Amino acid sequence: MSDPIAPQPGSNLNQSAATVRPAFKRRIEDALAHAKASSDEDAVAKLCGAIPLLMRDEDGEELPEPVWIGDLGQYGIELPEQETAAAAATPTITAALKPSVKPSQAGFFERNTEQRQEIIEGLIREGQLAAFAGPYGVGKSPTLADIVVHVLNGIPWCGRRVEKRPVIHFDLETPGPTYKANVRNIAARLGAELPRLPEELDVYLEHGGADEPGTRKLLAALGQPTVKARLDILEAALAAKPDALVIIDPLELLFRIDTGKKQHVLALYEKLRLLLARYPRAAFLITFNLRKHDKKTGKADLMSGDPRNWLEEVCGTLDILNRSDVRLGMDFHDDEVRVINGVRRGEDMHPLLIRPVSGGEGNLAGFEACPPGGLDLKRALTFKQWEYWDKLRAKFRFEEVADVIVPRASLKRLLDRAKSLGVIEQTNGAWQKKGDR
Repeated sequence: MSDPIAPQPGSNLNQSAATVRPAFKRRIEDALAHAKASSDEDAVAKLCGAIPLLMRDEDGEELPEPVWIGDLGQYGIELPEQETAAAAATPTITAALKPSVKPSQAGFFERNTEQRQEIIEGLIREGQLAAFAGPYGVGKSPTLADIVVHVLNGIPWCGRRVEKRPVIHFDLETPGPTYKANVRNIAARLGAELPRLPEELDVYLEHGGADEPGTRKLLAALGQPTVKARLDILEAALAAKPDALVIIDPLELLFRIDTGKKQHVLALYEKLRLLLARYPRAAFLITFNLRKHDKKTGKADLMSGDPRNWLEEVCGTLDILNRSDVRLGMDFHDDEVRVINGVRRGEDMHPLLIRPVSGGEGNLAGFEACPPGGLDLKRALTFKQWEYWDKLRAKFRFEEVADVIVPRASLKRLLDRAKSLGVIEQTNGAWQKKGDR
């Protein structure tokens, strides 16, 4: 089995490394080997990020020596100022990237015990692969554009906390003018600056102008007969932004796979998992459509406490969901409101109701959380949770109620779900129901 962190033969990393002067290449590879041996994931990510950027710019043009030598300092590889490539026989590796003590087996249960950072509260964490599905026209792509602007600025999205970070966005469906208008309108509504490209937002639009660098690269890669060129673009983008949220909308159009064939899905997922192993602070959010609805079987309910039946309607093999860490669905709730719900591996998840927000001249400017009405709330809770909710006063403290009116563990789950739905809030240690049921 191949090393999940080491650069794979023929990868963009190996091709770029070949352009680096031998002395630098040797020192980087030595440091990379030490970092892997000591399980230092941050050092591995930094070193993998250093190589593709050393000697060539984003268009493949060779950089002057002072530029690429100076860039090494960003990745812990330093030279005295007076040195040039010709005198770079002994570059130094900073302490941050030197080998640390190899972890002992005895420390296994003390290491890596914390959950990874949430990028969007309750939806996706670093290192995760999330599948995001919905019927045609439900608004997946506009929702993703809204998420892009919120993540770039660290602004809470529909009541969920957001961790600020760069975004890599592959959009193979939205027309370029529509994508740009959506981002402009959302940024204006939030009072945020337009993102800097490619420093903050690295975007690849299949239907953008041919003079756009991202579109040009994407179209060239799509013209190749295998997925390698597309994976190379993805790897190079992650090398520059190792903590990015990567959005691929939709997966099947970027990689041209048959999502109904198990072996195709598993082979591609293995490659994406290898990239997450190399860049553990990144995450993938990838979209899929639903298969055509069979009116004879009835429609599953995404709002209910268990959305698994709805998720099984994702177009393609069930391995699309089974091999994902997070399985998200988005569906129509009524004419205006959408519901997002799903399943997170090893964690609870609660439905989220959102509705579109109009900007100037009635243009879409993102989404906002929409608290449910009484009927919606009853559908979102289990029968027992609804019983407990009915017993709770309009205002109460947790310890006053726990194991008195509602069992403690059940109360915690009920409050988590009610908070996610926007029907309760906590102020000064007390819980307050919001509005009428």
